[in-house]
Parts: sequence; C-alpha cells; structure tokens
Amino acid sequence: MIDKFNQIIKVNQDELTYIKSRDNSSSFDKKLLGTVDTAINRINNILLIFSQYPLMANNTEQELYQCQTALSELISYIKKMDNSSFLIKKYYQLRIHIIGKTQITKIKKLLNKVEGENK
Repeated sequence: MIDKFNQIIKVNQDELTYIKSRDNSSSFDKKLLGTVDTAINRINNILLIFSQYPLMANNTEQELYQCQTALSELISYIKKMDNSSFLIKKYYQLRIHIIGKTQITKIKKLLNKVEGENK
C-alpha cells in the first residue's frame, strides 16, 4: 500500500511541476495553480495520515482513488487546454470549472473526514 501512495505522490509532484511551469499570467491560470496546489497538498496530508493509521486507509482507500482520479482528469483537461485553439480552449475552461466545483471539493471533504476520525 505504501508503494501505491508513493506512486501517487510522485505523479502529483510531476503534475504540480507542469502546472507551475505554465504561463500563469491570467487570473484563470492563477486560480488553476492555486486549486491544483491546494488539492495536491490535501491529498499528501491524507496520505500522511494513512501512513500513520493503515486501518483507516483500508476503509477510505476507494474515496482517495476517486479524488486522485478527479485531480488527474483536471490536469488532463489543463494540458488539452494548453494545446488547443481559442474556441476549444473555452470549452476546456468550462470543463475545468465543472470538475473544480463538483469533484475537487471531494478532496477537502475526505481530508476533513480523515482528520475527524483521527482525533
């Protein structure tokens, strides 16, 4: 299980490096950077708690993988947006916004749940 967690951390670090390397001059890009950075930090905190409490990890592992999938989907749309024309870029921005509002918020809920069980 620790190997899976290490893999998640490595993938997230690579994705964060990509997001930071982008031109973050527009307000939308700054929001993306903040969202991805916060989401990755929350996932890393969840993984840290899971490493301390392995039984808790078994109970909520599926939720973690759903959150990781949502984050990966968000990053894939950002990469697609970076390589697209103006009109297609607007479509990807809308998809990114929807994922951010509906899926990325689950990461915070999972972190709160894990921290609540931890106390």
